[in-house]
Amino acid sequence: MAITVQECDVKSIEVPSDVKGFLKHILGMNALDLQIYYELCSLGCTTVEDLAELIGKDKSTIYKSLKNLVDKGFARREVRILRKGGYKYIFTPTPPKELRDIIIERMDSCFQQVMAFIELLSII
Repeated sequence: MAITVQECDVKSIEVPSDVKGFLKHILGMNALDLQIYYELCSLGCTTVEDLAELIGKDKSTIYKSLKNLVDKGFARREVRILRKGGYKYIFTPTPPKELRDIIIERMDSCFQQVMAFIELLSII
């Protein structure tokens, strides 16, 4: 399922540094992962090569970040067969509404763990 740029237009959102730290901890995303996710949303779908050029990082660095996003469910990777032979990977972002659900689920899990720890402290 391809998403449109309008469905994923989060480019203009300014993420406060505290929120970035929280997302890094809860979601396992770093600043580059967040930047790549935003770029994916802006573009709708793209390749490693295009992201590397846009962001100004080495393709291997971009690919590692994309792999992290795919592994965590924040992006999807599709194989496109080229007419002249070979293939290319195309990356698309998970729609922000799905990402929102993932964030809420992980926040809830973290909150439950913190509350269990607090309860443990109260019986010591």
